[in-house]
Amino acid sequence: MAILWLLAAWSAWNLRGLYWDGAAFLVEMLRKQGFHDFYPARAHVAWLTQAPVLLAIRAGVSDVAALALVWSACLFALPAGLYSLALYRCRDAPLLLAGLLAILIAVYLPTSFFIVGEYNVAYALATAVVTVALTSRPGRPGDSFVLLVLAALAVRSYEAMVHLGPLLALVAGWHATRMAGSTIARAASALAALGFLAAGAVALDTLVTYWTHPHFTRVRAATFDFTENQQFVLALVALVPIGALALAGGTARARSVLGLALAGALLLGLSPWTRYLHELALVFAPAHYVARTAAGALLAGLLVLLCIAEAAARLDWSMLRAARAPAAARRLAAGLGLMFAAACVPDLYLTTQWSRSLDTMRGLIAGKSGAIAVHDTELVEWPGKMFVQDWTMPALSRLLHRRHGEALLVMPVADGKPDPYAIGRLPPLDRYLWR
Repeated sequence: MAILWLLAAWSAWNLRGLYWDGAAFLVEMLRKQGFHDFYPARAHVAWLTQAPVLLAIRAGVSDVAALALVWSACLFALPAGLYSLALYRCRDAPLLLAGLLAILIAVYLPTSFFIVGEYNVAYALATAVVTVALTSRPGRPGDSFVLLVLAALAVRSYEAMVHLGPLLALVAGWHATRMAGSTIARAASALAALGFLAAGAVALDTLVTYWTHPHFTRVRAATFDFTENQQFVLALVALVPIGALALAGGTARARSVLGLALAGALLLGLSPWTRYLHELALVFAPAHYVARTAAGALLAGLLVLLCIAEAAARLDWSMLRAARAPAAARRLAAGLGLMFAAACVPDLYLTTQWSRSLDTMRGLIAGKSGAIAVHDTELVEWPGKMFVQDWTMPALSRLLHRRHGEALLVMPVADGKPDPYAIGRLPPLDRYLWR
């Protein structure tokens, strides 16, 4: 939990909330002086993460750097808090803890550079729901209300609820059957189950409505492009044999788990520098966005495995008996804890490069006016090219203004010239400057 929160704090301090769409979202909040909930299917996450920023705006804060810090902190705090809840609930269940660590390694860290994506909250929420339900006891009626609150957030969270929603509804429904001693708790869990079904219905309606939309068409076409995300692929390469050995059991195999975890930790920890061995072997921030759909499918599979592991323990199935042995489960959790720490290194590396690129952008526009074509600057080189997105560059460069009238960074259009309409499309944010 300490590592998770330190990572979130460092990322927020370096204003990662402005990456890609995040800059455009903040500009819209400044323009509207209200929520930027352009997409109703994700509105609940948008309201929760944007509310503190709007409170700061209403309080008179006009320093864009301060608002960007609040925005980034909100985006990271919500998933970090949900994962922390899950970690705390699994503290006495090493096998569940190992599964949760696998989720952090293979789902959260390889996809969270694009932290403005609502899927970060949806995936953390699903993980928290399952862990709270699986570690709940009949004498804990408060857990039912935790599930109910999370269900309300899930209703409009992300399209992945089309498959996560029914799974969470089953988990909440099962939890309701265990609250036999409290009618109110049982009713709250049942309502939570309905809420998760509603989340699945909203997601399904969204997918049907926007099925032919160009953005959704591109998203579907990129479903299997997760191989571009080296962090995601390396995490899978390491976790699959570790999981197989843990399930196989046996003293020798159990000891090998730590060896494999160490190898996986080295792979993940050294991954930022593999590009020196081959130009395509690199950690790449935009690949976090590409891998989000595959990560959602992987999350569903891992959550099902957690449920199976808990069922095996409660019913004393022979299945997973070797992995459930206290010593083996602790060894597995320890190995994955080591991998989790190492998996943070690529994240720290990308955050450092992002911070330097922000400084570069600030230097490019300082004291200049008009439109500056990105393809004529050093941002087309490594590592700046990781952080350039065509439609958000004018918004990001506007947020970096220390005085009115400074230049905007724009991407070329079809004829290779800067977009002449980029400046005109931006709202006049006269009160807001980077201080």
